[in-house]
Amino acid sequence: MKDDTPHSERAVKETAAYWAMRLASEDCGPADRAAFIAWRDEHPARAAIFERTERALRTVDRHMGHPELEAMSRQVLEETAPKQPAPRRWLAAGLAAAVLLVAGLSAHLLTGVGVAPAPDSTMMAQTMYETAVGERSTVTLPDGSVVTLNTNSRIRVGFAEDRRAVELENGQAFFEVAKDASRPFVVKAGNQQITAIGTRFDVRFDTQAEISVVLVEGRVAVDEVEPLPSKTVLEQVPEKRIEMSAGERLVASTTEGRKIRPADVEDATSWRNGRLIFRGEPLAEAVAEVNRYTTSKLQLVDDPRLEEITVSGVFNVGRLESFVLAVTSVHSIEARKTPGGETELTWRE
Repeated sequence: MKDDTPHSERAVKETAAYWAMRLASEDCGPADRAAFIAWRDEHPARAAIFERTERALRTVDRHMGHPELEAMSRQVLEETAPKQPAPRRWLAAGLAAAVLLVAGLSAHLLTGVGVAPAPDSTMMAQTMYETAVGERSTVTLPDGSVVTLNTNSRIRVGFAEDRRAVELENGQAFFEVAKDASRPFVVKAGNQQITAIGTRFDVRFDTQAEISVVLVEGRVAVDEVEPLPSKTVLEQVPEKRIEMSAGERLVASTTEGRKIRPADVEDATSWRNGRLIFRGEPLAEAVAEVNRYTTSKLQLVDDPRLEEITVSGVFNVGRLESFVLAVTSVHSIEARKTPGGETELTWRE
């Protein structure tokens, strides 16, 4: 572990600012996020510096149209610009440092020009946890709650005095909530907000089109909220509350609304043990599920005959070969390599 000594504090802040902007960019990928996590976890002080940087940059984003702040931004950039041509990576770090300096000064400036300060809840410290494709990770939160992240998943965690808040930005997570009657545990995924005291449940959020909640133990309340970009999860207004009991699954989709149905808890949570359980699922759905756990994807040829095939069995996650061997042995399916190196499943004549 490296020591971030006082003389290197400026470098840590510059790197934190770079990562805050990089993680928010549209082309940020799993490799970037993995590199960020490695940097953040190398020293305990870095997570706190990064959280302060993110909050400062959000303040700048909200008020960037103010003329005095824009003038200060131009001044900082001019003063920090290199005198000679510099490598692209150095320029990125320099720009990040300039933006961070503006963020640090903006709170004092904006207070004097009549811009209202952000509410306390928006300044709540947040920590991000994520996994790459094919990875699983278990995290113990400050209150003793345990979160297990499935493949390609990301959460943001922020605790306040009256509430413990988690946002599932994408993927799947299993929550084992520590009991705390004074602070409900709130998980937001898309426009669904799950509130619990002490319980165990699974939340999956792959796309905006469908969100799934499986309750394993206890009771939870699920509210449908409108996503409000200007507010945090602590400020969302709950509407259309549904209370769930153990053994139930709630599916919220853009096409069918919200429905409660019985859940096969073993199947829904088998990923925690590295297994996928299929009980007569259509081949296309099984292929899509297998593909979640590997960067090498299976492709399914568009053929009506393949639509009638169902898959049953238990498979290890990330093992494409085992899945392909099983379906080609049992069904009239053959596997072949595409010019791009992917594996394609087609009907075997």
